[in-house]
Amino acid sequence: MTSGRPCAFATDRCDARKTMNITVRSYNELKPITDGLTDGGRLVLADGETVSGVLRRLAVPPQKQTELVLFVNGRMAHPETRLVDGDTLVFFSSIAGG
Repeated sequence: MTSGRPCAFATDRCDARKTMNITVRSYNELKPITDGLTDGGRLVLADGETVSGVLRRLAVPPQKQTELVLFVNGRMAHPETRLVDGDTLVFFSSIAGG
């Protein structure tokens, strides 16, 4: 039985007919945001979800979202970038030092 809603985490029960699987990775001080994801960062979402939708689901604070460098499949992305099944979203802080 499914709940008829998009999934937030790989372990959620959801409507499999309207979902996609992506991989999410984060680095540096943002690493704890993705530590709760299973299967190497797999996230199950509704078809057509955007990068900003993923960041909201992962509870990235809005102020922090504006400071992120975003990549989808190795290419620079924007919050409004639509994701498709199999994409890899990577984000890190633009002000990370070293």
